[in-house]
Amino acid sequence: MVEEKVDVFDAYLVVLEERGLKRSCTVFVTDQRLVVMVHEGMNPWIGIVVVTAFVVSLVALFLRDLNLFLAGLSVGFVAVFSLVLADSSIRYRRRRRVKRLAPSEILGSSKLNFEIPYPDIVKVKYVEVERYEPPSVSRVFLPSLPYKTHLIEFETQKGKRVFNMDVSETMRLMDLMNRFVPEKIEEAKTEN
Repeated sequence: MVEEKVDVFDAYLVVLEERGLKRSCTVFVTDQRLVVMVHEGMNPWIGIVVVTAFVVSLVALFLRDLNLFLAGLSVGFVAVFSLVLADSSIRYRRRRRVKRLAPSEILGSSKLNFEIPYPDIVKVKYVEVERYEPPSVSRVFLPSLPYKTHLIEFETQKGKRVFNMDVSETMRLMDLMNRFVPEKIEEAKTEN
């Protein structure tokens, strides 16, 4: 039987083991399972170029060589800007390309990608959490404003996976889960 892609969602995977760190991902809903592709960027070791440029700049500062200091500083900033631009471009191209792949090809494309088969799901829960925006330097004396974030928790036999999405995307995904695993959906909750 051929697996059929039903819908595709852009989301953030909340990594519970790393204190709530969020990673950008794409969730593919098929008629048999959820396939999650975690977006990868460039190799982080490329950042050594930036660190080297800033170290040269600091050494030049101690040697009191203004030209070398300015050159190292400018190369460091140009390298940071170029790396951020290249990283976002690579992530965007990979995300567009992978939407055309079959679910089994998506799983094989990276070791970070994973699947959630419908029989493995124990419980699906929609949670609306009210959070407060962390204060920035410019708003130290202003109160933090609350905002709502929408989470979908998939409790499986292997553990828990939590996704953060827009409210419209969350509702669409919950409708699909109601279609595929209606007996495993828990009532919506609001947490403060």
